[in-house]
Amino acid sequence: MTGSGHRASVAAVAPFLVGIALFALLAAFNEARDFALWRNYALSGILLGGAATLVIWRSEVHIPHYIQWTIVAALLTHYVGGSLGSPDPYRMGLLGMHGVNGAYHHFDWWDHLTHGVGIGASAMGIAYLVEVYQTRRGLRWSPSAVFLCTLLAALTAGVGVELYEYLGKTAFQTIDQGGYENTMRDLHFNLVGAIVGGGLAVTVDRVRFAQRIQARWSPIASVPADAPWWGRTTSAMVGFVTFCALPAGGALFLSTRFFAQDIPPGDLPLYDPSLQTLVWLTALGAVAAPLAAAAHRRTMRRTRGAPPAGAPSETPTPEEP
Repeated sequence: MTGSGHRASVAAVAPFLVGIALFALLAAFNEARDFALWRNYALSGILLGGAATLVIWRSEVHIPHYIQWTIVAALLTHYVGGSLGSPDPYRMGLLGMHGVNGAYHHFDWWDHLTHGVGIGASAMGIAYLVEVYQTRRGLRWSPSAVFLCTLLAALTAGVGVELYEYLGKTAFQTIDQGGYENTMRDLHFNLVGAIVGGGLAVTVDRVRFAQRIQARWSPIASVPADAPWWGRTTSAMVGFVTFCALPAGGALFLSTRFFAQDIPPGDLPLYDPSLQTLVWLTALGAVAAPLAAAAHRRTMRRTRGAPPAGAPSETPTPEEP
């Protein structure tokens, strides 16, 4: 139950549940066609989407329905687009589309669309969660602070997708990720989607977010607006931002460096070193995050134990003779 007396409701995650049902139908359809590749993609959507939906429902974090529908639409763009292909790469698929990846083979821009819309939708959801987090704790962050957290988290989510594809290449020798140039283009459109989605969330949608949050929850704390930066955040958020900053920064660096490179026709030799860089940065972020959180906790303890600036000392001074 939330602070306002609301109970968790299935209706709160109804769009996500509809999406999971559609993913299941798509998996069954591809199974009937013996299309294992996109059956497995749809099954991964059920697994990951189901886990996320359960966490959101149990946590009673009521992400607005229109954001949920946007996320579902983005995922369907991915799963349906690929499913239009053929299990046999030498035969035509549905709607005259060829290859095992359907719309991804037929339209050069389809991959850019799915990445931009997908990360943009994710950024909107992340921004709402960040707003819930800071509003509940009375932190009163500026729009730019919310946008920065959203941008880093959304870019990190995009890195997660690329690492998932890299795992497929490394463990199962698939090349569905398309190689180095394709990955760098993915990172470019991830950035565009994160900027647009996060920008909309902290400008057009921020008032609506605040109204929904305040209607459901009462702040559990109130932090002065003039407190130092470490007093206007939490140790958990410091750790989270530290974790996201490393893979997100790596993605920005690699995707920017791409414009200065001469890309050979066979770019796969460039792919492994770049993805290994993202792997190491993500691992380093996982190590740095708890250290940064611990450092913040120590700073907060010292700050609380120190007398306010300008306050008289409690230790008596010796009198003048």
